[in-house]
Amino acid sequence: MEMSQREVNNVLILSPKGNLDFNQATSFQETATAFIENGAKKVLINFTELSFISSAGLRVLIVLAKLLQQKNGTFALALMNDQILEVFSISGFEKLFTIYASEEEALKNM
Repeated sequence: MEMSQREVNNVLILSPKGNLDFNQATSFQETATAFIENGAKKVLINFTELSFISSAGLRVLIVLAKLLQQKNGTFALALMNDQILEVFSISGFEKLFTIYASEEEALKNM
């Protein structure tokens, strides 16, 4: 999966591109987990360039959030398009994650 990463104020920002589906979920999880295992304590997933998320992608987000929780870290999501936000709403996932409308708001609160 194509993904960019950068760090701002000790927050690792991961920006996946395209689809986070069954075919891409493992790659995304492995990459994100490696960052966390190497010391990232605050992780923000920026959804700006993500077009679609499947149940496999949702599962990965739960795995990453739990991993960070075990390490006393912080996990948040930002900038979801309406389609992805609807998936989170229908599945009840909006109650499981902190979701911000902007990256700036997320960084301020993490």
